Amino acid sequence: MKSIIGIIGGGFSGCILAHHLLEKTEDLQVVIFNKSSRIGPGLAYEPQSSAMLLNVKAGKMSAFPSIPTDFVDWLMEQNQFPLKTKSEISNSFVSRELYGQYLETSWKNTHQKYADRISIIVEEVLDVSKPDKEFIIQTENNTLHAQYCVLATGNELPRNPTISNNSFYQSPNYFQNPWSIDCELIDNQKPILIIGTGLTMVDTVHYLREKNKNGTIYCISPHGFKILPQGEAEDTYDNILHKIKIEDRLDSLLAEFNLAKKEITKKNGSLESLINYFRPYTGKLWQGFTTEEKSFFLRHLRHKWGVARHRIPPISYEQIKQELAEKKLIILAGKIKDFEEKTAEINVNYWSQLTHTVESMKVSCVINCTGPEADVSKLPQGLLAKLYKNQLIVPDELLVGIQVSVRDFRIKNSHHTEHFYALGNLLRGELWESTAINELREQAIQLSLQIEHAEKTKKNC
Repeated sequence: MKSIIGIIGGGFSGCILAHHLLEKTEDLQVVIFNKSSRIGPGLAYEPQSSAMLLNVKAGKMSAFPSIPTDFVDWLMEQNQFPLKTKSEISNSFVSRELYGQYLETSWKNTHQKYADRISIIVEEVLDVSKPDKEFIIQTENNTLHAQYCVLATGNELPRNPTISNNSFYQSPNYFQNPWSIDCELIDNQKPILIIGTGLTMVDTVHYLREKNKNGTIYCISPHGFKILPQGEAEDTYDNILHKIKIEDRLDSLLAEFNLAKKEITKKNGSLESLINYFRPYTGKLWQGFTTEEKSFFLRHLRHKWGVARHRIPPISYEQIKQELAEKKLIILAGKIKDFEEKTAEINVNYWSQLTHTVESMKVSCVINCTGPEADVSKLPQGLLAKLYKNQLIVPDELLVGIQVSVRDFRIKNSHHTEHFYALGNLLRGELWESTAINELREQAIQLSLQIEHAEKTKKNC
């Protein structure tokens, strides 16, 4: 009897995992569940605007570590940049739309090669259970019995800010999903409020301007705007970085980090090289931290790490700088207190970090760019909420993901459910860094090896 694996999510993680599984196994049947019929790009690489750029240079975005130039080679085959050399393309920030097309093409190639072993179900998964030896994966119109199940669900919607007037969140002038904004509902000249000042905010500002939304855009977050641009090629500061001792205690590690930071700053250098030096170690270091150290990091260092870690292309940064200089974009440091919607406007009350008082502003609509909800216990509905209720997934101790064994990607729960796995941002509590392409593609490879081993063991029994 052939084994079946149900992969819930047809974005990057789900498709790359399926690719490696199909290559490594002979009989495994792969069933992918996805809300959209477009398989491969997922939400991240199917943007609302072709002007939205990747935050990483093209040369580092291959879907396959064994073929590091795969994406750049694809771009050259498409003749997207006929006046650029391969090296120049490799060092360019290209659009997320192009990357989505690349992933879609890669998946179509995989599907064509293994068509007899692949099924696609274009429906939302409503429930997953395992009453006996098989998983039962249910949608509105389909029920699948499978021996393996993988959660590759991607990002959830942002959490709504805590306010007294929750009925506001039913308003057509509130957009909880920043990746699906109906611009027809937004007045071209009236002010807009964006909650959040991270990478999604930058994309949203570019999109609104592209759609001729010319009113003032206000953005609010506890820390204000701290995003930095990606740097150009520069001194790697190897003589400084190689002196760093990778300690397993947070206070010692922080001391080493700050010492190197001080030396690089003296040379007027960018901290990108320092962050990049630490990136390969973050997962292992995070696993070695105590719960208290992890909590301290989240309370006091998370934002600083994010500022250094999550940078945007120089052209995007210059556009935002110009918006700020012309006061078309206004950044506020503070916290939302309440919304009061009237006939033609929304009155926003917020606590200002600048004045230490409650201030107010009037806008025409509100867009939530605070980032995906990470605490599965707070999800109001959907598959993960159902799995949490049924105790098939358990929040990690920091409430930023779920409990998963990083050794084999097995989901931990009180039922000790076998062959139940997770990839991607659901592992943030265990690995912290678990959203970038280089991390996701490595997870897909490692999980495919685990399932390949399980299949071989089953056949030998």
